Amino acid sequence: AVGTSRENELEAAVVVRIARDLADAGATNVVILAPYAAQAQRLRAAQSGFDVYTVDAYQGRESDAVVLSIVRTPGDGPGFWSDERRLCVALTRAQRAMRIVMHCGWTDGILHDLERDALSRGCVVQSSMMAESS
Repeated sequence: AVGTSRENELEAAVVVRIARDLADAGATNVVILAPYAAQAQRLRAAQSGFDVYTVDAYQGRESDAVVLSIVRTPGDGPGFWSDERRLCVALTRAQRAMRIVMHCGWTDGILHDLERDALSRGCVVQSSMMAESS
């Protein structure tokens, strides 16, 4: 926690790596989205060369590819994501490619539904960076 905002250093590193992978694969206009200003600042500080926005600031815009940093963990609850409309905004910004970086293990709510859907479609990949820190 950073005041009322949130950040996750390890997740930010994974997000930047995934954004680079998308760009290397030919995606143009890769954008990084985060729910909290503190996470957006951390991502900008990485000087990755990608545009970084909060979800609320990016509403109404689109990009070829989007990497979304969820930031929250099951232990601290959904927070920002308690309003399902915000997740809808975040998930509909990508025109061609969307990658979501989140902690798994949600037991209820919209993030549980998102995780369950991704698992059922075989779309979950555990990051080696995340596994090394566990």
